[in-house]
Amino acid sequence: MIAETIMIVDDDNNLCETLSDIFSYKGINSITAHTGKEAINKSKEFSPSVVLIDIKLPDMEGTQLFQELKKGNPELICIYISGYASLEHTLTAFKNEAEGFFVKPLPLEELLARTEELLEKKRLKEALRKSEEKFRHLSENLEIQVEERTRDLLQTQGKLIRQERLGIFGQIAGGIAHEFNNILSTIIGATDILLEDVKNKDSIKMLEVILKQSLLASELAKKMLDFSKFTDIKPKVVDLEEFFEELRDIFSISFSVNLTITSKMNLGKLLIDPFQLQQALMNLLINSKDALSEKGRITIIISSVTDEDISDFELNKVKSGNYVNIQIEDNGTGMSKEVQNNIFVPFYSTKPIGKGSGLGLSQVYGIIRQYSGYIDFESEERKGTRFNLYLPQYVQE
Repeated sequence: MIAETIMIVDDDNNLCETLSDIFSYKGINSITAHTGKEAINKSKEFSPSVVLIDIKLPDMEGTQLFQELKKGNPELICIYISGYASLEHTLTAFKNEAEGFFVKPLPLEELLARTEELLEKKRLKEALRKSEEKFRHLSENLEIQVEERTRDLLQTQGKLIRQERLGIFGQIAGGIAHEFNNILSTIIGATDILLEDVKNKDSIKMLEVILKQSLLASELAKKMLDFSKFTDIKPKVVDLEEFFEELRDIFSISFSVNLTITSKMNLGKLLIDPFQLQQALMNLLINSKDALSEKGRITIIISSVTDEDISDFELNKVKSGNYVNIQIEDNGTGMSKEVQNNIFVPFYSTKPIGKGSGLGLSQVYGIIRQYSGYIDFESEERKGTRFNLYLPQYVQE
């Protein structure tokens, strides 16, 4: 049997080496290339079975490279990788005959599983071709053998079709669910805020219906995302001074409490999905507001720090570098030790039934970790709570 080879095409040398080591550990041959031209030359020499291509290469588009590679290797299978996740990128990938689309930072387990699945698919195609050849040479008088070969052929075809349908449906479903979930999150957040202020009983009932149905729809979207393994982020470079200037009025109107936002100069920038950042802050502010008395106050302080200034509640090793510290402090009721021990557990809530899903702080935790950030908190009953969010500053290459 000819050894199968995977070619990794990306201008990030570290990523290429990491993927190559992973494939080698699984017993899969791999080669790497950092430009389109280099990939074309190596493809002629090694004739890979599967190619992983970054959509944006230094000398050409990844989709253009794949079309060039297919001229000399028509059976070549392609997986695209990219630094950004969107429905548009997903559809573009599949329009260009992709068999997979993954977003950096790459979900390595899912990528490896998809690659092995595609290699199996290629083997099935080869088995199908050989079965067809054997079928053509069978004697018409050997009816029993013909029936056996036909049965094997249909089974192989069925496996191949199921693999193709599941792979493509999962990728497209993830893109649709991502866009749908963004809309639902806005509706849910706005409804939660309105429920705090609306007094009319009929209006409250209608808002509760909206919230309940939106949460059910959001759960459906989440199941689609879980099924597809789709990375639910749209990171972009965010100027923090501009970001908080735009949100200052929104926060002040949404939270009818004594809210102060201060920041130090030269905050820098983040590479993050601004919607997710806003969602994390809104979740923390809602919890602070619920803990306040009439004379309560909330303070937000944004500053630049280094890794030496960071304490992580999980005691993980903090990566060196510069970080943005977003501190949210209130003088509310604080939290007991029991609550602190369960603070990030999904669905854990101290609020009355119907007043919260118990997912707010677990979402904050997930968002911060998703961007290689850290989080810690301090709280004392009857004295208040302080959260510190640390996110790595964006450094332009």
